[in-house]
Amino acid sequence: MRSSTPRGHMTIIENAYHVCTNQPFNVLMDVGEEEVIDAAVELNPDYAVARYPDAANGVPAQMYNERIARNRFEKAKLIVEFCRRRLQE
Repeated sequence: MRSSTPRGHMTIIENAYHVCTNQPFNVLMDVGEEEVIDAAVELNPDYAVARYPDAANGVPAQMYNERIARNRFEKAKLIVEFCRRRLQE
């Protein structure tokens, strides 16, 4: 079965309504939880660089150190936990 969602797009189903976007940040803007929105804002450039390595102004592997990586990981965990809670509602 072939999906009608364009390749590389994320589909979110909420009340049988599909939101298709290639920017996870856009999906989280209406959640009303400032901490989650802040995490998405901070991670959005990393998403673009991971998807399009040429978007980096340098070698992506050299743009991060352990402190930055741990910070980004914690932000990502915050968003994942938020999504898990929403899916259980």
